[in-house]
Amino acid sequence: MFAEAFPDFDRAWLLVDALTFSQFLSSEVPFSIVRDLAKMSGIASQHELMDAALTVQTAHTVMVEPELFRMPLSQLKDPGEIRCELHAPVTVPNSKDTLSGLSQFTVRLDGRPVMQSEVGLLVRFKS
Repeated sequence: MFAEAFPDFDRAWLLVDALTFSQFLSSEVPFSIVRDLAKMSGIASQHELMDAALTVQTAHTVMVEPELFRMPLSQLKDPGEIRCELHAPVTVPNSKDTLSGLSQFTVRLDGRPVMQSEVGLLVRFKS
């Protein structure tokens, strides 16, 4: 399905990155990270958080293990178990109403680390 939708992207790492990012966004992880960084424990839902703070992605870096980077999509028969390990975010308060943060996670295929991803966020709290 991925190869049909994106025929020009013939690299296995792109599929692994797309699957990982899709799962990351559909989980509660981004909401929890922003809520915790903003120290807004009273916020109960993504909708409430979006009403209370503006969140913008400011960076995205992906580092891929060389073997996976070179692998054509056709060679990725069964990737096995894909796991993400989320690391503690690094934050820098810019002012009393703005916070910058960097969230890092490691992607593993069958226990082997194959990708490191970093996502930068800027959170501005609404008055």
